[in-house]
Amino acid sequence: MHLQFCNMIINDSTYLLGEALEKLPQVRDLEALMENKTAWDALPKREQQEKESALRQESKPLDLMSNTLPQIALVLVMCHVP
Repeated sequence: MHLQFCNMIINDSTYLLGEALEKLPQVRDLEALMENKTAWDALPKREQQEKESALRQESKPLDLMSNTLPQIALVLVMCHVP
């Protein structure tokens, strides 16, 4: 039972990591746009809000992954079968 739990955690983590890595280009592009003050200020306020919302949405898997990596490492150590 413990081994099945560990396998489930590892599989879910692998999926989450894949999701996070797929979002990186979109997050990078949105962050670059926001850093370009001239281009950002040229956008209508509504579009800025939409892009900020999109950035929050695209960043969720990255945030979740960075918050859960320490726990995943702990589970992997605990799952080690001597």
